[in-house]
Amino acid sequence: MFQKTRNVAPFVSNEKSSPSYIERDLCWIFTISRIFGVWPLRNRKTTNTKNLGCKDSKEPNAFGVFCQEMTWRSWPPYVCVLTTLFFSWSVGYHTTNTAILFMKANISVSARLESLPWVGCLVVPLACNILIMVKGGEAAALLWSWRCLEVKVCRSMTCRPTVRFSIALLIFYCIMAVISFAVLVGQFFNSSDSSIYYGNLAPPPWSWMLHMLQHFGVLVVWSGYLISEAFMLIINHHISDYYIAVDKGIQKLMNTWVSAAQEEHLGHSFNHLEISKEQSPLISRKFSKPVISEASGDGDIKNFKFKQEDISPIKDASKNFPAMIDFISMRVSPPGHSYENVESQSREEFNRLWNLYEEIDDLVDQFNRLFSLILLLTFSSYLLMVCGLLVPVMKAKHGEPFPWGYFGNAIFYIARIPLLVLGPSRVHESCTGLQETIAKQYTRLVVQGKRCRLLEAVMDRLNVTVNHGISAFGFFTIKRETLLTFSSIVASYVVIMLQS
Repeated sequence: MFQKTRNVAPFVSNEKSSPSYIERDLCWIFTISRIFGVWPLRNRKTTNTKNLGCKDSKEPNAFGVFCQEMTWRSWPPYVCVLTTLFFSWSVGYHTTNTAILFMKANISVSARLESLPWVGCLVVPLACNILIMVKGGEAAALLWSWRCLEVKVCRSMTCRPTVRFSIALLIFYCIMAVISFAVLVGQFFNSSDSSIYYGNLAPPPWSWMLHMLQHFGVLVVWSGYLISEAFMLIINHHISDYYIAVDKGIQKLMNTWVSAAQEEHLGHSFNHLEISKEQSPLISRKFSKPVISEASGDGDIKNFKFKQEDISPIKDASKNFPAMIDFISMRVSPPGHSYENVESQSREEFNRLWNLYEEIDDLVDQFNRLFSLILLLTFSSYLLMVCGLLVPVMKAKHGEPFPWGYFGNAIFYIARIPLLVLGPSRVHESCTGLQETIAKQYTRLVVQGKRCRLLEAVMDRLNVTVNHGISAFGFFTIKRETLLTFSSIVASYVVIMLQS
């Protein structure tokens, strides 16, 4: 099941390399996850950067790196194995209890579902633990590709993911872990003999030991969420910033193309400018076309040569025609700054930015291959848990104690669903932003009478991947509309429960 291979991925750069925002944002998350055994990789300093899955094998050699590794020979992740076994036993135990309680008669809804919260909170960390241990090499290669891409993007343009996001995210999960642990301990001391919300059906004295194990498992479970949720949100935050940085670079580059096309079109219009007698009746019939006697290097016309008798009619006409063209301020694109020359000179820069965009797409595909199943399982379990935990809340009768345990657990899921939707949806929005930028700028070029086969090919490529983004195992791409879909499902369920 487990391959005895060593896999490394760059994590921290030295002083000569570009600053690693990845290490800055993931340092504490990986440290806490390793302590509780939900992240099997560890840091290892290495100088061997060959055959690590990076497309540009020469790029990593420019800096020394600290790497992530998982090896079953020199450093077996025993803590991760124990954590996985604990998760597996807990899921099996509470699933069995739920089945037994559903088969009993003459018990309340709260009593039937008392083991369900434990099943829901353990499924995702268990699946994530198994996935990372089985595919530790792919996880290390993902970090390696991520670091290589970060170096290229930071060398090309200013791209600094916000540090406040990772700090706020870590504080958010730590606060929820502390609150849930405090609530569970408080319920235990208030009613230690009650099994409501505990899901502990073992007889004394084993029930007390299982309570202690459940309390400790709360911290382990929330540490598992740091990988299945917080880590994914941080990498999505970085990827969306990479897309935005490349989008700004291409937009700035294409602005120069549009400006060159506009100046060339303006100069072409000036060369063919003619004023009819009907438009300027005060101008003398003898008025001849201006002749450029001297022009500055950047295309500014310094003076014209007119006949002496034609100057006064122009002055008189300017009084009656305020919108008359100011020939002195007219600019004509010099031959060296034509659209074709500007485009050919910046074609290499455009290709480099487009290659960065393709590498970001490859990183998204690599992320989807590894974590898309976890995302699908997360959304499915959260939807089922919210609907399931609201059942005892809706079925609570007057005079009975309100099921605060189920209600509070449901609030924990409801509070995290918008975060898990809006984070990945930002990747899709940033990815499609480049398509809108190129389409807008290319339209401006076409208006100026310019066409570019390169941009047409790029637009065709972007149209094919219009739904590119973070995927839930291929079933759907996470967008902002996904949050509306989940909210509609929960709202419809609540309405049905109230009517029944």
